Amino acid sequence: EAAREPEIDELILIDREVDMVTPMLTQLTYEGLMDDTFSISNGIVELPAHLVSAASAAQAKGKVKVQFNGSDHLFSQLRDANFEQVGAIVKKRATLLKSVEDEKEHLQGKSVGEIKEYVKRLKEINIQQEKNLLSLHTSIALEIKA
Repeated sequence: EAAREPEIDELILIDREVDMVTPMLTQLTYEGLMDDTFSISNGIVELPAHLVSAASAAQAKGKVKVQFNGSDHLFSQLRDANFEQVGAIVKKRATLLKSVEDEKEHLQGKSVGEIKEYVKRLKEINIQQEKNLLSLHTSIALEIKA
């Protein structure tokens, strides 16, 4: 059997200290920019309290730990989105919540089945939690953009 020549005859190793391009690259996704701005560690971000709290910036001091994971449906939609798309995604979600809330005004005179369907949608959405998440992610996006 004839001796085979190696498929790889050269190997070039580049030390990370020599790699000048990588440090100049920037994240473009929402989660990447969140990590660059606030540092994500095991899905937990320490955010300035004024971003999380409904209290005014003067009252809310220090940092608050917030966990971002799959239970935050809005974050699941935003995390891999290009930062330029974040505003449109948030607006779309806010419009959906507004339409669900506005539907409540028109329940008078509706059939029991239609009311039951509306209540089912309310249970699926949890409007107050969604409003809080919209507010949080809007504040984070504005902080990143600043």
